Amino acid sequence: MSKKDDSQPRPATTIATPKFKRGLKGFLTDTSREMKKVQWPTRRETNRLTFVVLALCVMIATMLSVMGWFSDTIIAILTKGRV
Repeated sequence: MSKKDDSQPRPATTIATPKFKRGLKGFLTDTSREMKKVQWPTRRETNRLTFVVLALCVMIATMLSVMGWFSDTIIAILTKGRV
């Protein structure tokens, strides 16, 4: 019996690829299947996260307004010598 030579390249293995449906019907079918897997937040969780986003927007808008007013005042003092 002869031993198999390991220096020879092995043939490439084929990877099974899923068959995708084409077109609008396939897209809608796949989309509805994926949407069923989504874990949707509760109403309470949604309200809490909405409040967090709105509070952060107000805080950032306030901070940017104060920084704009402060930099405007500094530039006015440096260029005109008065407020």
